Amino acid sequence: MSSKTERIDDVQGVNELLWELSREAGEVLAVHHSRRQVPGGRLPGFIDRLRTGVSWRTIVPRALLDDPASAAYCRQLHQAGDRHRVTDDSVQQMIVLDRKVAFVPTMPDTRGAGALVIRDPGTVATVADLFERVWTHAVDLETAYPPVLLEHQVQILRLMTTVAKDDIAARELGLSLRTYRRHVASVLAALDVPNRVQAAVVAQRRGWI
Repeated sequence: MSSKTERIDDVQGVNELLWELSREAGEVLAVHHSRRQVPGGRLPGFIDRLRTGVSWRTIVPRALLDDPASAAYCRQLHQAGDRHRVTDDSVQQMIVLDRKVAFVPTMPDTRGAGALVIRDPGTVATVADLFERVWTHAVDLETAYPPVLLEHQVQILRLMTTVAKDDIAARELGLSLRTYRRHVASVLAALDVPNRVQAAVVAQRRGWI
């Protein structure tokens, strides 16, 4: 293996080196497949550092947001300055520090795998370019953040996007037309969309209809 590439099979060793290098980095590019945890007790310091102006960008898969704890964690970091975008594309995990050092997994798509630490300028530039290409087409976390609907709101959503007339949908639920339309308005507000057409788009994307 090249002197500019180091293999670390110990996950803890990877995390410690990554943490050490990232504390001094001015720019960090990251792709994560699962919710990452800042090492125990370091989260407040990490968030404080984000607020100093370090450029930190992270890409996560949309499926990660289906887990409420992971989505909340990503949002916490996003609001602190670790700008998150969400992608539907398949892309390997990576971390690039100051465009000088890149971490990639020794075994793709394998949880708990070690990492290759790459310092070769050409290879690091290629990894960083891949990140930028995915970043360009990914969407901001706040836009992609999955709306949360109560069970009865999902039922309303299905009817309002599949039944042509409100009075028919209202009768199916045993509601007055006025009450049904009030529920429709609450669903549109929860989804942050202006009309039923866009509500249907969200519903299809989320698998609700």
